[in-house]
Amino acid sequence: MAAHPAPTHQTVAGVTRIHDPAPQFVEDVAVGDNGVLRGRVFETAGGPLPGRKAGLTVKLIRRGKTVAVTTTGSQGQFSLQNLSEGRYLLVVDHRGTPIRRPCRVWNSPLAPPQARREIRVPIGDPAVRAQNLSPFPIMSLRQAAVVTGIGAGAIAAPVIYHNARIDNRIPATL
Repeated sequence: MAAHPAPTHQTVAGVTRIHDPAPQFVEDVAVGDNGVLRGRVFETAGGPLPGRKAGLTVKLIRRGKTVAVTTTGSQGQFSLQNLSEGRYLLVVDHRGTPIRRPCRVWNSPLAPPQARREIRVPIGDPAVRAQNLSPFPIMSLRQAAVVTGIGAGAIAAPVIYHNARIDNRIPATL
């Protein structure tokens, strides 16, 4: 699988704009009273993160400007206050690597049904599953040739027998 190009940064008149060519979805989040956005950083594999979740810097960016900054608590939780509705980019700095989560903030009564009450930010290596979807676990070229030969023989034998019956002659070898 090809890697996505790295994000580029451009600073103009003190405003840093980040262009990230990697495809991402926008997550709808319903904020609580006083525009409080709650979130949590978690391990992608589901395991514990002793000491890795606490103290991570969380920034909320809107139109290229940082509008709120906080740090994560001992369980990876964070909250940002006094937010208005709109599109934001949530950035979590994990070991010098920014993890970006585009989000759309809604006031609770106006939020769409799929909006979450908190934004969840996965960190760590992504879990990769379903590596081999084949019903035949082929490990080498030799094994592939054997499986192909068996399949071809299973198809060819009935075809030869059928065609021979039409001509009223059965071949000496089948």
